[in-house]
Amino acid sequence: MHVAYWGVQEMTSGNITWEQFENWFFFFYPFHMEYTLWAINHLANSPESRPENYFNVKHIDYDVGGETNIDFKEGGYDESVIPNIDMSQQKKWETITAVIPSNKFVKYNGDPSACLKLAKSMIEQMGYTISSYLAKDSYGEKQTINLYDGKVNNGEVVRGINYLHHALARGIPVVVGVDYVEGYTGNIDNTTDHFIVVVGMGNDLEGNYFQYYDPATTVTTQGTSTQNRLYFNSVTNKIQGQGVLSRDGNKVTYTLTMVRKNKKK
Repeated sequence: MHVAYWGVQEMTSGNITWEQFENWFFFFYPFHMEYTLWAINHLANSPESRPENYFNVKHIDYDVGGETNIDFKEGGYDESVIPNIDMSQQKKWETITAVIPSNKFVKYNGDPSACLKLAKSMIEQMGYTISSYLAKDSYGEKQTINLYDGKVNNGEVVRGINYLHHALARGIPVVVGVDYVEGYTGNIDNTTDHFIVVVGMGNDLEGNYFQYYDPATTVTTQGTSTQNRLYFNSVTNKIQGQGVLSRDGNKVTYTLTMVRKNKKK
């Protein structure tokens, strides 16, 4: 608790970086790293709160999109070399149809916090899985690629698109996070609202896109619709789109926030 409180003060004062604190705190705190980082961030943004409310027991607000209820097996990371692609809007992406058959779509199960678990289940049917949010391979590279956290992270956008192309070309689906509600902070990156699975890509009159399966429905034809597309805008560097699903009767725009690298199950 004392280390956590000190860390909040030091980061607020600009004396240490988040990465430095992450590396140091890992050796002091017995809870899962995902909770630790969430709690520190939540505490830093809630100055009226007391550290013991977070570090004696898990805080009541902690959810992280269901990540705490998932058993992640670390190791076995994909460390293959990922080629760079032409990122210009003029270069049309090749068409790759859905790499998961529609009969392997995993439907919404009534639990609004289970989307990551459902997305993970879909790729596991194809022989793949994901690591925990903060996992790193033997080269120190994070297995989560954070493209958008309220602002565009341009370097990570390039890395994320390269990885998606690389995976899809090998027939591998990819779990990704998306944002659709401004200001939601329930997940560890303070941005992601929902998880879907990128299963294909292509180009149409609107531009280059990634096709996705959306586990937010019990209707397979909606969740696997070929019109579920996220378009890459080479000017803003955002990857966004509206699929066939509506929330509260309104179409929503998904903005791709994170890419979770795969590994063999």
